[in-house]
Amino acid sequence: MKRTKQVLRVALLALFLSPTACSFEPELDLDRYEACGDDGTCAEGCSCLEKWWVCAPNDPKAKPEFCHPAAPECLGNADCDDDEDCTDDRCEEGHCVFIDNNSNECTDDNPCTDDSCEAGICTYDNNSNECTDDNPCTDDSCVGGACASENNDENSCDDENTNTENACRNGECVVVGPDCTVDDDCPLGTWCEPISCFEGSCVVGQRDDDGDGFITLQCEGGTDCDDTLAAVNPDGWEGPYGDPTCTNVVDDDCDGLTEELEAGCQPYEGAVSVDGWRWENPIPTGNTINDLWSDGVSLWAVGEAGTILRWDGSTWESFSDLTDVDLNAVWGCEGDVWVFGDGGYIGYRRDDTEFFLQITGPTSHDLQAAWGRSCADIWAVGRFGTMIQGSSSGWDIRPSIANDLEVDLYGIWGHGDTLWVVGANGPNGFLLHKEGSDPFVDQSADLPEPGPRLSSIWGNEGGEFWIGAEVGRLFGRSEEGSWTAVSTEMNPDIVDVHAAPDGVFYAMDGVGSLWRLDGAGDTVTLVSDEGTGLMRHLWAQSPDRIFAGGTKGLLAVHDGARWRKLFMRIIAYDLNAIHGPPGGAAWAVGNGGTIILRRADGTWTGSGDHGQGTTDLFGICIPIPETGWIVGDGGIVLMRNGGAWQSFTAELEGGFFDVFGFSLSEMVAVGTSGTGGSIMGREDDEFVSLSAQDFPNTLRAVHMISDSGGGYAVGDDGVIVHNEYDAAADELVWRQQDYVSMDNWRSVFQDSTDSAWIVGEGALGGARVSRMINGELDTTEWVQPNTDQPLNAVWGVEGGSVWIAGGGSVGQDEQTYVAFWTGSIWMQEFPGCKIGLNDLWDDRATLFVVGKAGTILSKDIEH
Repeated sequence: MKRTKQVLRVALLALFLSPTACSFEPELDLDRYEACGDDGTCAEGCSCLEKWWVCAPNDPKAKPEFCHPAAPECLGNADCDDDEDCTDDRCEEGHCVFIDNNSNECTDDNPCTDDSCEAGICTYDNNSNECTDDNPCTDDSCVGGACASENNDENSCDDENTNTENACRNGECVVVGPDCTVDDDCPLGTWCEPISCFEGSCVVGQRDDDGDGFITLQCEGGTDCDDTLAAVNPDGWEGPYGDPTCTNVVDDDCDGLTEELEAGCQPYEGAVSVDGWRWENPIPTGNTINDLWSDGVSLWAVGEAGTILRWDGSTWESFSDLTDVDLNAVWGCEGDVWVFGDGGYIGYRRDDTEFFLQITGPTSHDLQAAWGRSCADIWAVGRFGTMIQGSSSGWDIRPSIANDLEVDLYGIWGHGDTLWVVGANGPNGFLLHKEGSDPFVDQSADLPEPGPRLSSIWGNEGGEFWIGAEVGRLFGRSEEGSWTAVSTEMNPDIVDVHAAPDGVFYAMDGVGSLWRLDGAGDTVTLVSDEGTGLMRHLWAQSPDRIFAGGTKGLLAVHDGARWRKLFMRIIAYDLNAIHGPPGGAAWAVGNGGTIILRRADGTWTGSGDHGQGTTDLFGICIPIPETGWIVGDGGIVLMRNGGAWQSFTAELEGGFFDVFGFSLSEMVAVGTSGTGGSIMGREDDEFVSLSAQDFPNTLRAVHMISDSGGGYAVGDDGVIVHNEYDAAADELVWRQQDYVSMDNWRSVFQDSTDSAWIVGEGALGGARVSRMINGELDTTEWVQPNTDQPLNAVWGVEGGSVWIAGGGSVGQDEQTYVAFWTGSIWMQEFPGCKIGLNDLWDDRATLFVVGKAGTILSKDIEH
């Protein structure tokens, strides 16, 4: 690169004569400058003056970002080269100088430009010379400084295969002969390039025995490491951690890595599910906590959807990427940790590892509780009287009288050679006792009351025991005494009892009321009745450190005076929608007037009061940063234009369920007028109906990819409305489509100008998916998701991947469903939660899903 003019010689000479000062043009104050160092840098507080190798303190001509290095030393012209064709490079008085020479030749290696030197720089003028793209099926010429090509099927071509005849078709050289009817009519090809008869012509193929589109690895250009299995190729799926593809001893993605080294098969840092989903709100989980255990250093918690957490006294760490089944019990020994769950699930973590492994167990029945005498003698009990005993060496079924009864076992504890197990035999309590090697004995009749159902049992080394039961009942027993019944005089069921290391017993009911139990087995003392929510389990570490876990991820500690949550949610209300601009912040809205913002650093915060009290919000659209719309119950409409959310109210007796727009002036809100569906928009600061047609059913969702028509709105009882251009009226109108089904549509995503995905709940229940093609409902029998849960959301990329989400309540349990379309089937994902999900959205790098109880999950994706 050229850096100097001839006037540089004067400065070079002065610099050469004086190493500490330089001579400059007369108007420069020489006392203010000094020469750069040998490395081309300036002293602290000085900057480099443009075009001079000097350092200038605080000079307006200074150019801080660039300092010329000292002039290179040279002995001859060969030592000087500025990589510029349009200069002559010389060595004068021991320093390199570069002189413009416009008579030199230069080139940019582009046949479509004429190149010449001007003012020491190579310039390029377009020409009309001949050029070629090396494709015999195109005619090429220089246009606008580039080689332009036009297809010419009259040209001839040859693929240099003597067994084929070729011709140009649409700019490509293809095989056109000889004519054939069967493969035997064609000349013999090679193993890697077999020749077959295709549509009357002999065609040279490439070796692809499994038909997956990838050439076998043994042939030139081949990448398929196993051409007998269509699922194995460079686009194959290997992972995530816990998936069978990580243990099938097959290199599914042909990357040459064994499965223990495969990145996709490693535990996902920060994930709470086997498919790499992360919790964003609340932290660490929103799943119900079913059991707690502590070794005095760490507190472990397990729960729904594979939840495994460890608390070190200040922060929570998640290990919830092992399984998606509900975990009901946790127990440990000398740093090892065991977890037990539905379907006979057993997970194991050694003290010197940072992940859990799944252990093959001896039963498929749900395991509900666990306890161990030692690391080599661990017991777990569960549904249908199931009892198993084992250790890291293996697990076995243990027979008992309960195996012959329709009983469920919920608690186990022992001391020495004694074991006690509690549960329920139908509506009645069930109690088993075992001494030494003797078999279990049914001692249910020893309880002072025939019922109620028993939920938990715990004892201490002094031989005292307490049992928790339904409707606030407790049963206590001393080592040599009989069982005594005690009532808390409160109706909630006792969910757990536990003894602290000092031998003091505590009991907790389902709403978080806490009692201290007298060891004699006849009195209880209420410690706290403030309640924390729906609770499931208790662990007493000391009188001022009593831990509890419960529904929706509730984790709390009692400090001897009151309950204190171990973490705080940003919001506990149901979240109904999430949206944001490309690459910008995301917003989520929900019940109770909830509006929360996800900042660029990934943290969530409340956005402040919008002045609408507890109005439920259902839809949000943020088309550009800091600008958008929110709609909700009672016809509420919120608008944001770089500042706070401003509220409006449309004249609508019902409410809005969704909104979409491209700017503040272009928005569409859909909902119900109280008697049917409504579509409204903003016109001159008022909200007016956008359709002259009355829609009979509530509209739930709207989506468009263009403001020139083609959008869709969908709703209850199969109603579908299409936005199309009316040539007669010269305007866009919303028109209802003919009824084709009675499915209840809840979400729509338009993936192209002529197609859209719609999802919801089938007329007879369960998930339902269909598509709109050119304004008409596709009557093709689509592959439906394998779930009986309704779908609440669909989202994707124009012309690309599509995601669906849903779920809801089934009895007292919540269910979750997330899946993506592979092009032929719906591939289910396990997001690590067990709760209904309401909306999906992505920012081109991360997929977000929101749902009940403030649930927000995210996952890294690729488009």
